[in-house]
Amino acid sequence: MKRREFLNAAALQAGAMATAHAAQRLGLAPKPFLTAAPQPQSDLKPMALGLLIKPSDGPEATISRVKNMGFTNCFFSLDAYIDKYTPALADELGGLLQKYGVTATTAEVVGPGRLVWDFEDGPSTIGLVPRESRAARIDALK
Repeated sequence: MKRREFLNAAALQAGAMATAHAAQRLGLAPKPFLTAAPQPQSDLKPMALGLLIKPSDGPEATISRVKNMGFTNCFFSLDAYIDKYTPALADELGGLLQKYGVTATTAEVVGPGRLVWDFEDGPSTIGLVPRESRAARIDALK
């Protein structure tokens, strides 16, 4: 999928969801046509400070360290799992998050391909911008 197609599809979906929500709030729609899976209750406060972690360094030890340091949430850096992420691994990580009462607020994959972490060359090498690494990065994100 090309970037422009993705952005158009995302905008259409956001518009459809906003329209459905507005109609429901106005009593014009008996029930939403899009529903999300029920989310567990979280005591996570807005802007709660968390840790960026790499669970591949030992998932249980890493997630327990978040809790032991007094944090309630974390940011998963998952580059080490490229081409290795499975439903079983997702279940394991989810179980560990639940066991330690930690919320994963974000998950990222930044590779593969050339990355430059500065303000001059960075914007053209990071994310889905560079055409030469776009397909591989989309596959990694999936």
